[in-house]
Amino acid sequence: MTKLLEYKTGDIILNEGDVGECAYIIEKGKVEVSKNLNGRKIHLAFMEPREIFGEMGMIEEKPRSATVRAVEPTLVQELHRNDFLKKLQTDPDVAVQILKVLFERLRHSHATILELQGAEEGGEQGLDMALLSVVEKSPRKSVMASLEGLTPEASRALPEHPYIIQRFPFLIGRKSDDPLSYNHLTIPDEEPFQISRHHVELLERNGRVGVLDRGSYLGSMVDGQQLGGPGGRRGLLYFNENGGELILGNTRSPYKFSVKTLPAG
Repeated sequence: MTKLLEYKTGDIILNEGDVGECAYIIEKGKVEVSKNLNGRKIHLAFMEPREIFGEMGMIEEKPRSATVRAVEPTLVQELHRNDFLKKLQTDPDVAVQILKVLFERLRHSHATILELQGAEEGGEQGLDMALLSVVEKSPRKSVMASLEGLTPEASRALPEHPYIIQRFPFLIGRKSDDPLSYNHLTIPDEEPFQISRHHVELLERNGRVGVLDRGSYLGSMVDGQQLGGPGGRRGLLYFNENGGELILGNTRSPYKFSVKTLPAG
């Protein structure tokens, strides 16, 4: 049976290095995920309601890879591995919610590995720069971004114009009935598809906005550079400090957007 647990500001929910078999779904509040690196605390992410953490503890018997701390009064649902296995049969909605997170983490990990492998070919300096790009060292919310359609199709795909992105990472993909589809913005598309179910991820690093491919079929164009798809770059591509142009799909795609970097509100 799942349990509801309450934590006060500053309470540790998970400790890096501990062993556990539970995942946690945030019902209310906010937590910080961090990692210890050579005695220094490295901020990884903030997580808010409906997000899940600790899910790998239900799959493998390895120590927790990060520490999770409540940054405000927080209520979480604790889900033990045995409960999860039962819910696979009795409550598929919860099981699918967790599987979405697992698959997205796998996609992100695969993209990060490809980025590091490519940087390694550039020597020690290139690898150092890639490592800096995949670890978010500052917990500050430094920028937001806006999406504006540059074509009628792109404008119609946005819930509002311009569309403001207040939190990163921000996931974009094709509108789909697939229960495992996991996106913050879904874009209607028709065959022949330009947009994949899981297409791109927008990230913020040190005040700049970048784009990471999530395994799309055709890839994207980021300021004229191909990202993902056949022959495209597999790592992170950044816009300039003010933003740039993003095309979802190939150069013939009607889904062309202007991305603008905005100061955090």
